Amino acid sequence: SVHRPDDGFSDDCVATAGALSTTDTHKCPICFCIPRKPVSISVCGHVVCEAHLRMWMVRELHVDVFACPLCRAAFIRSDVMTYDKWPLPFRNIWQEQRFKCAHCDFVGDPQASIKHEQFGCASRVVGCPGCWYTGCVGATIQHSQRQCQTTLVNCKDCGFPIRDARHRLHN
Repeated sequence: SVHRPDDGFSDDCVATAGALSTTDTHKCPICFCIPRKPVSISVCGHVVCEAHLRMWMVRELHVDVFACPLCRAAFIRSDVMTYDKWPLPFRNIWQEQRFKCAHCDFVGDPQASIKHEQFGCASRVVGCPGCWYTGCVGATIQHSQRQCQTTLVNCKDCGFPIRDARHRLHN
């Protein structure tokens, strides 16, 4: 049977949340990143990205009862709580969490960590939009501007945009 406490969180969940460490152990169990729009499964207290949990629920064979992607606890749709519905103590505990960037020494609260991972970390690995090259942000920018064979450059003679790899063949 599915356990649904009146306040949306069991005593075990609140006690567990109060004992959270300040490491990166509370990342989404589906994408392994900091939950962008965190939702909680009230029967077990696990936090997941809202979009990823929706995809997870679509994959489940049972339409009425789902399994937590981390602990497999049974839950129903009404057991999923969006961040704005979380009890204030749980929201405060979530905001006090500190996440360490996987690529550098940055440590911050959930919102600062998300912003850092998306826009601020110069050490994160990204791919070149024109080829298979991957490297940290700075190296990839340098590659795409100077070395990538698929980068469009303007011909010095006619001004026509061509791929850098074909520049020598263009006349």
